[in-house]
Amino acid sequence: MLRYAIPWFVGITVCGSAHAVPLKCDIAAKYRCQPGGCESVQPSVWNIVDVEAKTYQRCDAKGCDTYPVSFTQSGAYIVIDLIGRGVVAKMSTDGAMFMEFAGLADVGLVSYGTCRVE
Repeated sequence: MLRYAIPWFVGITVCGSAHAVPLKCDIAAKYRCQPGGCESVQPSVWNIVDVEAKTYQRCDAKGCDTYPVSFTQSGAYIVIDLIGRGVVAKMSTDGAMFMEFAGLADVGLVSYGTCRVE
């Protein structure tokens, strides 16, 4: 199913649609990076990408925070920019790869996972 869902996502991202379905991106690995190196941390969040609403939700056990986003196709990837938040995500069009980078003051959080139709 994922093989068909993500190319559909690319199509609606580029062309637009009133019937877009949100995607859930599950995080399989997460790293906390500082100038001295990176360490693995336990993933505790997931994301919901809503093309129709142009939103990105970062969710955990306490709930979800919703942010406005812009989508840009870049070859075989979709770049998701959380406007003004210091967060960018990139997703392959076949759903096999999802990566999110969140920049804090002196820490970078890098998460890897996959996305699927919610």
